[in-house]
Amino acid sequence: MPRAQRAKLANPRTRDASQKAAKSPFNNVKKRLTGPGAESRSNTREMRAELSQNPTPAETGTGRAIEDKVLSASTNAPSDGQNRRPRAEPKIGESTGAGRSKAERSRLGRRSTALRVSEVTNILAAAVFTAEEHRPLNRHTTIHFDKCGIADPVAALRCYTKFARDWLVTKGAVLSYIWVRESGAGKGEHAHLLMHIPANLSSAFARREPGWRKRIGATRARGAFHSTPVGHSYRHGEVGIQYGEAYSDALAGIVGYLVKGAEPRAVEALQLTRVAFGGELWGKRTGMSENINRAARARALLK
Repeated sequence: MPRAQRAKLANPRTRDASQKAAKSPFNNVKKRLTGPGAESRSNTREMRAELSQNPTPAETGTGRAIEDKVLSASTNAPSDGQNRRPRAEPKIGESTGAGRSKAERSRLGRRSTALRVSEVTNILAAAVFTAEEHRPLNRHTTIHFDKCGIADPVAALRCYTKFARDWLVTKGAVLSYIWVRESGAGKGEHAHLLMHIPANLSSAFARREPGWRKRIGATRARGAFHSTPVGHSYRHGEVGIQYGEAYSDALAGIVGYLVKGAEPRAVEALQLTRVAFGGELWGKRTGMSENINRAARARALLK
């Protein structure tokens, strides 16, 4: 009796390798789908990947304004001074996290000195999306954490926006926001917070907001909190044009100010027109509400 036949009789569960490969939906070690559902699943993955990416600004007034004011034309390349920010070189043996233990650095999060390309494109796309969803960003608040004695800016921003969101829910409104942290000589660590507050609630919001400052641990200090409308008034985003000026131009200007601390690679890739060093920070450098993030924008495209 041949050796192969004796082996099959000794182990009846063993199958021929060719039959097993034909029936299995996977390819050997790599386990790639080869069955009838491979093409459909591949198309699904490609669609999700495409939707998860930041779409280019829409061909709307806001999108065009951001392209014109925030992003320069390809012929107007940024100068060498814009692409290459002067940074002090660390001395040999000097650690950028000197004075902090490993546990403290882990708690604080990632160290960064600029906004990354993905963060800048995310901010630009979210700003356009808010206008398209009729929730225009109309309130710009600057918070100087050093002045008001806040030790954990990220936690303070999270609590501040939660208080604002919870209050707006009681009024039947929705909060949308984008914030960017910066640090600079003379100003210290601070954040720029863009919010959508319905124009008819702006006065009531301003009356309630000082109480939230106390609840996040901020002490009273001159210039620690400063809020201004985006455009001529808090209603500018709703009416579109005031005093002959478009809201889209005002939004593009303030968004360009928020992303000015982009890394040189982002400046070169996106051709940003306004650039400034954003300082060294630990932890999240930017954040936004869930109703305008990448996932929310992807869901809106499927509707």
